[in-house]
Amino acid sequence: MLDLSLVTPFTKNAVDTIKIAVLYFDKISIQEQTIVEVEPDNPEEPMRKGSIGTVRAVIPFIKEDFINDIKYALDEGIVEINEERDKSYLDNDLEDSLYRIFYNNLSLLIKEKEIEYDEKGRKISSMIAFADNEAKIVHEQYIGQLKKGLKIDLGFIYRYYEFLFIEAASEMLSGKSVLTASSALLKFIEYSYTENFINLKRIKENIEHIIDPKIVLDALSTQFIDLSDIPLEDILEARLKLYNELEAFRAEMLHTQFLLKHEYSVDEIIKHGSIIAKEQIAKKIDDLEKSIKLKDVKAVKKIAEILKDPKKYVPLATSALIGMPLWVALLISFGFISSEIGLELYQNSIEHPQNAFIYLLKLKKKLKNSK
Repeated sequence: MLDLSLVTPFTKNAVDTIKIAVLYFDKISIQEQTIVEVEPDNPEEPMRKGSIGTVRAVIPFIKEDFINDIKYALDEGIVEINEERDKSYLDNDLEDSLYRIFYNNLSLLIKEKEIEYDEKGRKISSMIAFADNEAKIVHEQYIGQLKKGLKIDLGFIYRYYEFLFIEAASEMLSGKSVLTASSALLKFIEYSYTENFINLKRIKENIEHIIDPKIVLDALSTQFIDLSDIPLEDILEARLKLYNELEAFRAEMLHTQFLLKHEYSVDEIIKHGSIIAKEQIAKKIDDLEKSIKLKDVKAVKKIAEILKDPKKYVPLATSALIGMPLWVALLISFGFISSEIGLELYQNSIEHPQNAFIYLLKLKKKLKNSK
């Protein structure tokens, strides 16, 4: 069974990520988290352990509408939401290094300039821009739309992504596969891999736990650009009917992951994974699709040729038609073609079961019909 931890902002985009992920993985785990905003009783002093304050807001990461969107997968046990956290796999030194990387690179989320301070050195105003549009979407979903006169809560954005970053690292080190669709989070993970802190060695040793699922997501995303209109139940039903094809596709993806990790660096896969998938994987699928279409064209041309002079073909006994496609069986039974011609048409029209990428083509066909 292929298990997966999904660590990503739980926006509408995460629903589409789940729809893609269930086409490959057997079970997806999500960790619930709640941010409690506290207003200190003494605003002149920063909040520390033991400080007294008033709860200003309780903000759960996973909202009710998100749960409703994935309800079918939750009911089927394919997606699970964990209310309690497992133990952390980060030692204190490693966790400190990750916090340092995160807070040294906040500009990956938000860029500030023209900052003004009061006489006590406290920031009173600044110009800001979201460096990643995803962070803007997160703020609008949890805090509110950005409009004149409304407050912007940068602290929430920082705490939100801090949790995702630390959670992703801990899950990686536990040996679990970790999937994220967050471009911002991937940038922080890339920094944790490229930094030369000695205690980041474990991150480098376990980076494949986030790289391998990313390669799968990039490969599937080249074929399934928008699944927003397709219900989860239809997606899961299509996958269930193609179990054998899925197993062959998984074997092919293991081979593909191995090749890509030796051909490209971790940085390249993180930054340019979608481009690599289009060049290395989508091309193979396009070639397969063209090959199948070419065989279909040959079959149609053969039928046209036969129908011009049907008298010369000998009818075949109905008992011999078992297993033939309906259109071939009808041509044979009506006496339009012989058994030899029927076999030739059948061979020309069948798809390529030995090609592992046939799974994606069949999925596309089934999901297209469900729209």
